Amino acid sequence: NAKPSAPRANKPGDVIVGTKIDGPKPLPDSQRITIRTPKGPQNITVGEYRKRHAQAERWMSEQMQKYQASPGAKKGALPPNHEQLSKEAQERFGLDPRWRSVGNPYTHGRL
Repeated sequence: NAKPSAPRANKPGDVIVGTKIDGPKPLPDSQRITIRTPKGPQNITVGEYRKRHAQAERWMSEQMQKYQASPGAKKGALPPNHEQLSKEAQERFGLDPRWRSVGNPYTHGRL
C-alpha cells in the first residue's frame, strides 16, 4: 500500500531559478598594494600587478610549449623543472611568491 506522495512543487520541464550568489569582488586597478618580490617590497597598483601576472602566465605557457615540443616529453605533463620555472617567472616579472595561488586577491578578488 503506497501512500500518495505530496504534490510536487515543480513539474518536469519547469525552469527553476536559483538565488544569485555574489562572488569575490575584484579590487580596482587603481588600488595601491605592496607586494614582496625577490628584490624586496614594491608598492604598485593592482592594475600593474595584473599586467605583470598576465606577462608571467604567457611566459610560463611558452615554457610549457617548448617542453611539450621536446623529444620524449609526455603529452600534457608538466616539465620536471615546473616549480623552478614558476620562481623564475616571479623574479623576471617582479611578482610575489603567491602569484600563481588560487587565493591570490589581486587576480581573483578577495575570498
